[in-house]
Amino acid sequence: MSKDKGVVGEGQNAVQILVDELCDELGRSVAVDNPSFELLCASAQVGAIDQRRISAIIDRSPPPEPVPWMLSHGIQDSYAPVRLPANEEFGMLPRVCFPIRQGRQLSGYLWLFDEPPVSEKELEAAGRTVSQLADILGAEDVTLQDRAELIRELTARTVVKATALGAVEEAVGLGHLPEDGRFSVHVLRLGPSGGATAAARAKDPQLELSRPRLGRPYLARYTPGQLTIVSRDRSSRDSSTVLASVGRLVRTGGLEVEHTGSAMAGSELELETARDRAEFAAAVSALLGDGQAPLMWEEMGTWRLLQGRPLNRQTAYEVSDDARKLIQDGNREGWQTVVAYLDSGRNVAATSQKLSIHRATLHYRLERVREMLGPDALDDGWRAVSLHVALKLHHALQLRAGRR
Repeated sequence: MSKDKGVVGEGQNAVQILVDELCDELGRSVAVDNPSFELLCASAQVGAIDQRRISAIIDRSPPPEPVPWMLSHGIQDSYAPVRLPANEEFGMLPRVCFPIRQGRQLSGYLWLFDEPPVSEKELEAAGRTVSQLADILGAEDVTLQDRAELIRELTARTVVKATALGAVEEAVGLGHLPEDGRFSVHVLRLGPSGGATAAARAKDPQLELSRPRLGRPYLARYTPGQLTIVSRDRSSRDSSTVLASVGRLVRTGGLEVEHTGSAMAGSELELETARDRAEFAAAVSALLGDGQAPLMWEEMGTWRLLQGRPLNRQTAYEVSDDARKLIQDGNREGWQTVVAYLDSGRNVAATSQKLSIHRATLHYRLERVREMLGPDALDDGWRAVSLHVALKLHHALQLRAGRR
C-alpha cells in the first residue's frame, strides 16, 4: 500500500481504508489518483498489473506521454465511469476510470483494471466507494483554493527584490520551498493543447500546481499564457524533475508548454534579475522556434546583449549600422555568409564547410562585404560583435517568418 501527502490526517486514512475494502470486495487492485494523475493511494496488488501502474507506484507520478491520450477519452469531463482500451504504445492494459466528483468539482480518479472485464455488479460497488471518496476528497479541496492563492502570492513576492527575503523565508517555513539548493527561476510560455476540451481549458492550472505532493516543493504563479516557477535545486536533475512535473500538470489543464526560459540566482536578492533573464530567454526560445528544452540564460551567449530590447528588425538596425547596410542592400547571400563566418569564429575552413562552398568563393563574398562596410567591419572587436548579434536577430526573424 502507498500513501501520499496530498491527502492528510484522517482523510488519508479514510481513503486508504475505502480502497482496501473495495479491493477485498472485488478481488481486484484499486488505485486513486488526484486530478493531476498523481497517485494518492493504492491497494495491495491483486491480479493484472501493467508498466504504467508500476511506474505510478514507484515514481508517484505517471510519465507525461499517456496523459493526452487518457484525456482524449473524456475522463476529465465525465460524471460516469469511462472504459479505456489497452494501449500497447504506453504499456497500458484496459482499465475503467471512475471520476471522483463532488458536484462539478473533480477531486480525483479511481481506477480498476478491466481485465477480466469489470461486471455491472462491480461497477455498482465501485460507484458506492467513489461517492464516499468524493465526500472525503471534496472536503480536502475546500482548502486548496486558499493554498493556491497563497502560493501564487508568495511566488510573486519572491521575484521582487524588496520582498524576496521575507517571501522565501515564509515559503520555506510553510514547506513550499526546500531549505537547501541553488535558486532557479523558470518562465514557461503556454498555449492551448490541441486535444483539450473546453472544460479542461477553463480550469485554473494554479490549483493543480498547488496540491501537496512528494518530492522537492517549488513555487508557481500562473498568469494567462505564462507560468513563473521558483525552485531550489541541488542538481540539474532536480531542475529537470520540476519542469517535467509542471509540464505534466499543465497538460491536465488543457495547456501545453511551448517555450521555457531559465536562469539561476545566487541568492534571494538576485531572484528578480533571474526572473527578468528567464523571461527574456523564453522570448528568445519562442523567436528561435525551439520548444524542446529550456533555454538557459547562462548558455545564451551574445543573445544576452539584446535583453531589454524588442526582438524585431528595428533593434537589429539600432544595434549595428553595418547590419542595417547589409540587410538593406538586399544581398541575402552576403549577410548569411557573415553570420556563418562569425558563428565559426572567423575560421575559413569551418565556414566553407558550413556553407558548402569553396574557400575562394568565401573569400570573394567576404571581400565584397568589406568593400561595403570597410576593412575592419569583420575584425574590430565590438563592431564585429554588434554586427554578429544584429544579424543573428535578423536571421531568426527571417526563419520565424518562414515558419508562419
